Amino acid sequence: KQWYQRRVRGGVAWHHSGHLVASASMDNTSKLFDMNSQRCRSTFRGHTDSVNSVSFLPYSNVIATCSADKTICLWDIRTGLSVQSFLGHVNAINAVTFDTFGGLLASCDAYGVVKIWDVRGGGTEVGSYDFEPHPVNSVSFDASGACLAVSSNDGTV
Repeated sequence: KQWYQRRVRGGVAWHHSGHLVASASMDNTSKLFDMNSQRCRSTFRGHTDSVNSVSFLPYSNVIATCSADKTICLWDIRTGLSVQSFLGHVNAINAVTFDTFGGLLASCDAYGVVKIWDVRGGGTEVGSYDFEPHPVNSVSFDASGACLAVSSNDGTV
């Protein structure tokens, strides 16, 4: 059933409870939807360009959003407030994801740079990998958190 239609960028994520969905949007916001009531519970504002991806910190009330404004923000879904920002990309960020344990965050950008962040250690960058000149479109940790899959615009994984 289609009950919400807007300029969604393509990034959506389910909360572990199974009844909340977060979306990324080209209007510079992310939204949190309650699937039981089919209503928007929160709108997260703070990015200055399109929000390209969203990911839930496993088993928590925190989401990460990444944007074409070159920033990553962590949001508390209970308050709607940004609780942390990650700076370091110099190009639009295409995707963001947490590892299974919630200790690491991976992000990728339009110039092919993948960064790994220590979420619990204050958001410090712990790794940077360059796949240029092709944009990296998505990143995904395996279940152990030890391996990161990366897909690129040149068709490689």
